[in-house]
Amino acid sequence: MKNTTSTLRWLRRVFILLGIAALISGASLATQSPGSEGVEDTIKPLIVMLTAEWQDADQKQIGAGIIVGRKDKRIYIATANHVVRKDSSDASNVNAKKVLVQFKWLPGEQVEGKLLENVNSELDLALLVVSDLEVPNAIVKFDQLGDPTLLKRNDNVYLCGNPRNQNWKIYINPDKMSQPAGAAAFLQFESPYLKPGHSGGALLDERFRIVGMARTQDAPDGEAVNIRNVLDAVRRWGFPVDLTEPNAVTSFHFYYQFGDHPGEHYWTKVDENNWVEHHPNGEEAFVHITGRTNVGGDNGTLLQHTKIDYLEYFIPDKGGHTMWLRDRVKGQDWAFLGEMKDVK
Repeated sequence: MKNTTSTLRWLRRVFILLGIAALISGASLATQSPGSEGVEDTIKPLIVMLTAEWQDADQKQIGAGIIVGRKDKRIYIATANHVVRKDSSDASNVNAKKVLVQFKWLPGEQVEGKLLENVNSELDLALLVVSDLEVPNAIVKFDQLGDPTLLKRNDNVYLCGNPRNQNWKIYINPDKMSQPAGAAAFLQFESPYLKPGHSGGALLDERFRIVGMARTQDAPDGEAVNIRNVLDAVRRWGFPVDLTEPNAVTSFHFYYQFGDHPGEHYWTKVDENNWVEHHPNGEEAFVHITGRTNVGGDNGTLLQHTKIDYLEYFIPDKGGHTMWLRDRVKGQDWAFLGEMKDVK
């Protein structure tokens, strides 16, 4: 009887220890970033490490940048202006003399980037170009753009940059949005991890998609430039932008039976800001992208008619529950306009 009691006590201790171990393991797993698997294969190749050098050999600045586009063996990189330029009474010593760029797919190598003259001081934005280099399409995926307008207070965000020369560092525990983003030009977040070297790097949402470009490096109050403002500035400068949302629709058609010309209406995205609608009678109408929103549980793109400015449209992202084009008079309820077909 005594042996049986001792055995039961021993088994009870084993089960308790196993339960504690399971709790510890579960807690450890809970700290892992949601969807963190594959981050290195998807996000990190879009982010580069930078070292800016001035005339004096000991004057260096580390930072990061975001690949925003490519064309004809040229790669365009957005970064924080203060990483590559500095205040100086000597006008010849404002721009970095040399900017060295590290790409994720070229381990151990540094290539020189050219600092372009384009500057947006309000956004703290500068642009670099690396020439004579192809982007490996099998590695670099440009459909990793997040939606800053959906970020709310206390949402998880992550930094990816070059903190104290820790290349492509992403901390396991998330930072937190301190203010809802909306359409603001700057995203406010709290981070105990901010360090020199984060500037110019990417702010990522909880799916590890790019929503901003970091421009501060002093914890805990972080600020990033809304990635849409960054890309809009690059487009206005006349440079290519390839970053896009992973599920964004670029073309479709639908049948509309009413009006003077019933038939198929074909919609095509002509650039990052505009769509064109081809009517059955050959006429065209243009609509302008005004933002992102959620309708009926589906994320998607909000658009406004260019001539009838009170008329709005909603295009759901690919994979939405209801793949129908919707319209409304601004401020009123949405109505179904037509079922989207051949969605691309």
